[in-house]
Amino acid sequence: MTMQSSWPELYRAAVALPTRCFDGYFAEGISDTIVRKMDEDWAGFTAVLSTHPADERFMSLVLRSINATLDPKDIKIAGQRATSECPDTLKIQCDAILQKAAEALRE
Repeated sequence: MTMQSSWPELYRAAVALPTRCFDGYFAEGISDTIVRKMDEDWAGFTAVLSTHPADERFMSLVLRSINATLDPKDIKIAGQRATSECPDTLKIQCDAILQKAAEALRE
């Protein structure tokens, strides 16, 4: 997963990733990529969520990626986008992103 990866590529990698592999340096890289990519390409992110709204594996990885190891600026941007640029059909997911962003900023 890199910033050059498209959202469909990130989605495929995320759902193939074993849950137990989200730890340490590896997890920090995934978190950084996902949250920064959300900041830079929110439309692509919401398109993937809209295409796979019931896929808990992807959304779970997104939520685990929003944590205190990230640059607070990136966390704030993700939270702001979840508040102001969320499609009505993704309100539940955006509310979860906003909650995780608030938690990460408090840590």
